[in-house]
Amino acid sequence: MCGIVGYTGPATSDIFLKQMNSLQYHRGPDDEGYFRCEKNNVHLAMRRLSIIDLENGKQPMQINNGDLVIIFNGEIFNAPSLRVELENEGIIFETKNSDTEVLIRLYAKEGIKMLEKLNGMFAFSIYDKKRNQIYCVRDHFGIKPLYYSVENSRLSFASELKSLSILPWITKAFDYHSIYHFFSFQYVPSPDTIYSKVKKLAPAHYIRWNLKDNSYDVNKYWTPEFNNRKFSNLNEASDYINDELKKAVSRWTLSDVPIACSLSGGIDSSSISAIVAMQQNKKIKTFTLGFSDSSEIDERDTALKLSEMYQTDHSEIVISPKDLLRDLDKMLVSLGEPYAGGLPSWFVFKEMSKVVKVGMTGTGADELFGNYGKWYPYEKPYYKSKSFLKYLFKNSGSLKELKNNERGCYYHPLYFTDRRKKNKFFSFEFLESIQNSSEKFIEFKFDNNLNVRDAITKLDLNFQLSDEFLYMTDSFSMAHSIEMRTPFLDIELVKSILSIPSKLRTYFNDPKKLLKLSVKEILPEELLQSPKRGFILPMDKWLKNDLREELIRFSETSYLKNQKIFDINLQKNFIKPFLDNRTSNTDQVWTWWLFQRWYQVNESHH
Repeated sequence: MCGIVGYTGPATSDIFLKQMNSLQYHRGPDDEGYFRCEKNNVHLAMRRLSIIDLENGKQPMQINNGDLVIIFNGEIFNAPSLRVELENEGIIFETKNSDTEVLIRLYAKEGIKMLEKLNGMFAFSIYDKKRNQIYCVRDHFGIKPLYYSVENSRLSFASELKSLSILPWITKAFDYHSIYHFFSFQYVPSPDTIYSKVKKLAPAHYIRWNLKDNSYDVNKYWTPEFNNRKFSNLNEASDYINDELKKAVSRWTLSDVPIACSLSGGIDSSSISAIVAMQQNKKIKTFTLGFSDSSEIDERDTALKLSEMYQTDHSEIVISPKDLLRDLDKMLVSLGEPYAGGLPSWFVFKEMSKVVKVGMTGTGADELFGNYGKWYPYEKPYYKSKSFLKYLFKNSGSLKELKNNERGCYYHPLYFTDRRKKNKFFSFEFLESIQNSSEKFIEFKFDNNLNVRDAITKLDLNFQLSDEFLYMTDSFSMAHSIEMRTPFLDIELVKSILSIPSKLRTYFNDPKKLLKLSVKEILPEELLQSPKRGFILPMDKWLKNDLREELIRFSETSYLKNQKIFDINLQKNFIKPFLDNRTSNTDQVWTWWLFQRWYQVNESHH
């Protein structure tokens, strides 16, 4: 597990490469490595968190007399079987069990077609000296991040945005579309970033850069497929999931160091923890988060039931809202882009990292099993009733927007609608540069060839999963030098789940019925019956008390004039009505405040 950085083009000195690499020290405090090819102007570096082949897996790794060089962030979980295949064909390995060497030898044999064989979480770059090419690759779901920029005939890339932001040849202008979409989704959607000249490599994509003429292309190497295998009944499908899940967890526990589990008390993380506990021949560590003043969202009781059932070495982390506020600036620095989603995971990774380097999480199961009924509005007439439409308009704009972009409106009740954004929120100049709505942005991403349930699953896997949940998980875990793994996103398991017809895979009123059935033998009964509980911050109370002065300061006319993003009368039209209890738009004010706090923290770090 590492951080990788690199760029092409002439280097006046090594200082930029060293600075880029040191900015992501936390991603790999165990080791660092550098590679330069003066002839082709290629500069690569990495930081390493040693997890597999601790002694021999050093990077950048070179083979074939330096003709091939790789820097790699992540883990390839089918590396042992790929290694056996290559050895059977006469290929000799120099390391004991390094998955980095498996990657580079597989590329030497098969070229970029090798991507079809990989199962894991990864972002890597390969320099192919003979072909005069550089490849940059990101895994199927975007578990590992990769940012890149193409300016002045140079390719620059890094695991974190802040490593690119120090390069003098990269423009730091904000992308106004990204800011606009942030206020719809609470995160910046791929392939864009908050900066107009920097992109995120989208999940399941790779860049091929030609060093001869500095041309490049971006290619997709995988897309989710829905095969509809035949199952005679629900039990047969659940047995199939049970088997495949156990195989995936077995693959994803590949490690030369101890592993712990994040245990929330929900079905997803509990399933992973239970299987890890059964498969490991030693006691596993589990970590649960609790809240000192919010019993209605505290899941420690259900998590404890599972811990007792499997005799895990269990730790409870209890935080108060004030703890979260105290660490907020550190979170915003680690994120690099504005984000207003869930924040409490920070504390789980913080505690875990004190005792282990590797943790397991249940991320990905929601998206694979119906995502809490995100598809309901499309299928059930009741959802198109007056009461539902009223709710929709409150959250997602106007009747005109619904007519033009029905799926976009239903998919995500947006935090700020087009109508709200244009109504005295953004500055006139800002809005002049925005061409399309966020509803249209989602509409465009729908696959019309699939039924609605499958189309939404595909959209979830390509969109919110990578840009919100996995982005937060990677940023927060790597800030504490811990690698979090997501076995539900094992590519073989995902293919198996997506092969189950959507009518068997997803259900009204009980979206995770199939998953629950497949793990019911290994989980406590209380946990299976327990309702989903989310962590709701006391946002209204904070904003009107502890953060009141900050809201006023961030909305001063002089501050807004300097930003050139928001309407200069925002305090009068948006903040004051909220503070005086004349409006009840806490979510919107919170999202705006987090953007302003991010802006302040990250601008000061530039």
